[in-house]
Amino acid sequence: MSLEEFGSYKDGSSVYKDKNGYYIYQWNPVKNVEYKKYLKNWKPIKSHTRLILDKKTKKWKIVKSKIPKKLKKTKKTKKTRKKQIKKN
Repeated sequence: MSLEEFGSYKDGSSVYKDKNGYYIYQWNPVKNVEYKKYLKNWKPIKSHTRLILDKKTKKWKIVKSKIPKKLKKTKKTKKTRKKQIKKN
């Protein structure tokens, strides 16, 4: 299992994601415990490269996402349909 970094928060800490949403690790000085703080309105910046921490090798990897090819539009617009109807 790899831990993927989705960006950085205001304070500079790394943002991660699990099934409950995006979170950062914070330290509780009263209990001396590290905990996950979930971010309600945070969204990652769209980027073609991502950082992933591989837990087996304990190294960061840069992964580039594949850019989908643009699909040709097959639907005709309303204006071209009206022109074709008038011609017929």
